Amino acid sequence: MSFHTGVTPVRVAPSGDQIVLTVGDGTGTSTLSAERLLVATGRRSATDPLDLKAAGLETGPAGEVVVDEHQRTAHPRIWAAGEVARPEPVGLDQ
Repeated sequence: MSFHTGVTPVRVAPSGDQIVLTVGDGTGTSTLSAERLLVATGRRSATDPLDLKAAGLETGPAGEVVVDEHQRTAHPRIWAAGEVARPEPVGLDQ
């Protein structure tokens, strides 16, 4: 198993009993081949039932809690971290 970060999928195509994935990194493309391809996408933060506005918290378009660069919310005693505070999965850009 291998992980390729910092690349963007360009093309997926079957080739016999393999899946061929072409990825780009901004400087060129490369091709990966495997029996299976796992596609994992982010998920929406499950904040709707929490009534965050009652606590004075703002939410973004994906339901995430709006935070500053130090994970502080609009409430002085509440911080938020992880997927609840980010529209993209944690670690995706790390």
